[in-house]
Amino acid sequence: MKQQLFEVLFNKVDDFISHFEKVPLKRFNNGLAWEQFYFSYFSSMTNTLIHSMNHLDYVQFNSYVIQEEKLDNIGLTYNHKNELVRAINYEENKENHKLITKYLQDNLDKIRTNKQADTYQKISCKYEIDNTTYFITGTAFVDSDTQSVTIACCSLEINGEITYKEDSYTPTLNKATCEEVYQEFIALDDCSEIAAHQVAEEHKISLDILNKDFIYYYGDQVINYCKKERLLKSLELLLFTSIDTEQIARKSGFKNWNELLETLSKIPNINMNTLIRYN
Repeated sequence: MKQQLFEVLFNKVDDFISHFEKVPLKRFNNGLAWEQFYFSYFSSMTNTLIHSMNHLDYVQFNSYVIQEEKLDNIGLTYNHKNELVRAINYEENKENHKLITKYLQDNLDKIRTNKQADTYQKISCKYEIDNTTYFITGTAFVDSDTQSVTIACCSLEINGEITYKEDSYTPTLNKATCEEVYQEFIALDDCSEIAAHQVAEEHKISLDILNKDFIYYYGDQVINYCKKERLLKSLELLLFTSIDTEQIARKSGFKNWNELLETLSKIPNINMNTLIRYN
């Protein structure tokens, strides 16, 4: 997978984890029942996001992680001796689970040092082994009384080397220019080719060149990428704000809530009736 696309993918998942970190959940105890409740909240969010990116083929997602086994949500609790004492959704005979838990276990002292105790804080990393890249992101809770660490994490396995190389294509525009044009375009109510032409022309760029370079940096042409981003933005607002659904639809570039609902309902494995609005 290209480094550029990997970074876009990683940053999108990381953004959602950052929002989840701020969800006002008060921890009632340090037992398994609470950990299962928190983990179910966490995995519902990550599954919604990953299935959406899969459906949209976000940054060529399907080429690398479409298989269900490439996605894992795991809950882990380590005691003060860094021994695993509780686990949720963990299978010790799965090789990727072993790799992920070993990586986290090796970094527990760093988590205790760098993270504030008695609150859920985001963790994220990129971990490469045997030509396979994992990205691991989630939350960690350090108990100040017991020094135990409870982790809820989502991991994605990316097949193949993460590389900057992309055949022989060299983009004409730098990524900052593409991002500037894109931000102007996505701010418009109109997500049409005519609007894309107009924005490109204002920057004295041909839409053809913009699209080619957009594929290089983001995995799709500017209009398609804009539509994907708007849908993911609608999910972000649904999950992490209390904004009215009609407002969310308009903020995300849809005519109304019915149009957005119809679009979201096409995503496999997402039940809109059980979608959690965390705030």
